[in-house]
Amino acid sequence: EMVTRVGAQTLKSFLSFVLIVYHTLCLKCFSAFRCTSFPDGKWRNTFDPEVECWTGSHLGMVAFASVYIPLILVGVPGAMMYEVKKHKQDGSLHHADVLWQWGFVHAAYENAFKWWEGMITLRRFCIALITAGMDEPMLQGAATIVALIAFL
Repeated sequence: EMVTRVGAQTLKSFLSFVLIVYHTLCLKCFSAFRCTSFPDGKWRNTFDPEVECWTGSHLGMVAFASVYIPLILVGVPGAMMYEVKKHKQDGSLHHADVLWQWGFVHAAYENAFKWWEGMITLRRFCIALITAGMDEPMLQGAATIVALIAFL
């Protein structure tokens, strides 16, 4: 049981960490795909102009981001919301062991709104995508407002 408890604590710590740094993780992953043409004729990463796009280290950045986006940025929040929904449906959401493991995701919300943390995370994902994906400040602002209204 001690090993199970340590494993559960490690998972809980990892999930908490991902939620805390989620926006930064999103920005870093999305920025790997942003390239801009420079006067020297080379395409360089918009957020790190010293990195030439589609060569060497940039390919590594893109490969890492391509794996990280579905596994961590989509998978972790999706798995957390799946667990909350599963435990809510089987009536175990408020059992001590489930609260210990998953309470940080849902305990602050009323029973009808246990899914709200998932919506907040999805909103953070969309805002980071808008921030990293658009150059024009006016367009960024408008898209952000639309996203925020959509998530009300």
